[in-house]
Amino acid sequence: MLNAQATHVWLIVLHGGLIAVWLASRYWCHVSAVSANGVRPAAPIWAYGFIVLVMTGTSFIVSRSANGVAKNWGEWLPSSGGSRRANSSALLGAGDGDWAVSGPNARGTGAVDSEYFLESELSSMYDVMTDAYGEPIPPDQLFRAIFVDEEQFLDRDGRKAPDFGEAGRQFSLYRETLQNRQQQASEDAKALLYVEGGGPLHLCTTIYDSFDGISWHEPPVIDHRCHLESRDPDHSWLWLTDRPALDCLNGCRLHTLRFGTLSTDRVPLPSYMERFRLGKAGGANAQQWAMETFAWVYDGVIRARHCLPSGAFFEVASQSIDESKLALAKPAILSRDTKGDNLEIPKHLEASAANLARQFEDMPAGWPQIQGLTAHLRQHYAHDRDASLPPTCDDPIHYLLHQARGGPDYQFATAAALALRSLGYPTRVVSGFYVDPKKYVAAAGYTPVTKDDAHFWVEVKSADGGWVKFDPTPGFELHRYRPTLLGSVLDSVGQVWAFAAARPVRSCFLLAVLVACWWRRWWIVERCLTVRCLLAPFRDDQARLAMTLRLLDLRSRLAGAARQPHVTPRDWYGRRHDAISDAFLTQLYAASYGNTTCATEDHKKTITHLCRKVVRRLSRRQLQRTSADE
Repeated sequence: MLNAQATHVWLIVLHGGLIAVWLASRYWCHVSAVSANGVRPAAPIWAYGFIVLVMTGTSFIVSRSANGVAKNWGEWLPSSGGSRRANSSALLGAGDGDWAVSGPNARGTGAVDSEYFLESELSSMYDVMTDAYGEPIPPDQLFRAIFVDEEQFLDRDGRKAPDFGEAGRQFSLYRETLQNRQQQASEDAKALLYVEGGGPLHLCTTIYDSFDGISWHEPPVIDHRCHLESRDPDHSWLWLTDRPALDCLNGCRLHTLRFGTLSTDRVPLPSYMERFRLGKAGGANAQQWAMETFAWVYDGVIRARHCLPSGAFFEVASQSIDESKLALAKPAILSRDTKGDNLEIPKHLEASAANLARQFEDMPAGWPQIQGLTAHLRQHYAHDRDASLPPTCDDPIHYLLHQARGGPDYQFATAAALALRSLGYPTRVVSGFYVDPKKYVAAAGYTPVTKDDAHFWVEVKSADGGWVKFDPTPGFELHRYRPTLLGSVLDSVGQVWAFAAARPVRSCFLLAVLVACWWRRWWIVERCLTVRCLLAPFRDDQARLAMTLRLLDLRSRLAGAARQPHVTPRDWYGRRHDAISDAFLTQLYAASYGNTTCATEDHKKTITHLCRKVVRRLSRRQLQRTSADE
């Protein structure tokens, strides 16, 4: 990594020059001293101090211009050799640091097609799907088994469904049953990926937008470069600038994805990724290198120019769906149409999709309908990864809902996607990996992702061109955005501001009312206490007398003659020499310090009438007049 920074070379040259000058001066001083008097002089301490000061100061200045002292000097330190405490920039130790095996100048894991990777037992995405869900049944055997006329697989315009070519770009719903899943799971000792960060997390690798009744097909590959932008001083984080921004997203989650035995050029990344970086090594050429290395397969999936080797890792920052925004938003946030892409339903499945969608037609359009469909599938059906469609089944939706009452995740995704298409929502099915928080290894600090974590879910198109994901399969959860206290306050302020901007007249009137209420707040409190003392019932006489005294103290304070804490009620209110006031004070002291367990109903009525008379007699104006007279 030293050759990645030109300042490192100047640093080494400067240090070497200073050392050479110091050695030469020391040699000639020694020679001249010995030849003059034969006495060897003592080493000059000031020379040592000067050299150390110059070298340290120069290192600090140069290191600050080269992205930090810790990074530059850390490159000379060996890694720890296996524990979690290691320096990311270590070189030539027991194991190279993270910065040395990723980034634009990676030393250990360059994206190359070597014999090691060609002959290794790494798993491709096709191998992962086959091992997780079984081999697809050949199409010729399937057509003979279910006796379906080929015309039933025509699209809405009567044209034959397009042929998308190789089997790697499609996923068949009809698959052979796996018999040795437990044995296979024990053989998968090494994970495909290792994910650091909180779960759950959905990592997208493939998108399917067309369904012919048997298989889901990928859209055409666009293969254009990613538009990346560097906004940090060290150019390490790269921001995606060519993706639509969804209004329903919020928050920021950080994860580190390290490749294990997965061999693919597609990068499994979160759906709503904002930015990423390959280690912490940046530099001015990192942006250009990343733009030449990564490209869009199609909207939502990124691939590298070569298969990413084991050990390569990404740090990604992504957002989460804020369901509160979806619930409060207008239905127009989700796109609804009767014509267009991602709406095709095979002719022989239109009835089953419509029957499932009919249960949610009466719900409010938009996110409530999607929530209703998701809750229905989760509550009434079971997830069974080992289940498979019989070769003679010609309606996978009807089989899932009415015969098997459950099935693998791709059947749930298919039923949900086609049902929403029947309601007019453009949908697509997404496959990838599910990072299960139950598999988190606390001692290691990561979550392993294996072949059994392959997963399918659904995305529905939004009005602004993005895609909103949801998971209809039981047992799989989406990460829900949970705002912090500060975030909740800011969201509330934003909602109030939006309400005020949309209704300026009513907002000004409401603001004036709030200001007036705040200005007269103690008068409002006094009125409320007066109503309570006159009309509200109390549990006993002592509570009624105490509330009356509290009202009198408040009135005295509003009148400008507040009773001080060291002054007793008898001394303060007894100055009036009023019969009603004296009777009230007598009952107050008797209730506070006497025995009230034998109070009769007549006595309670007497106390009630007495308190009401005191409230009416000792008004704020009367108390103010009494204070002025004294």
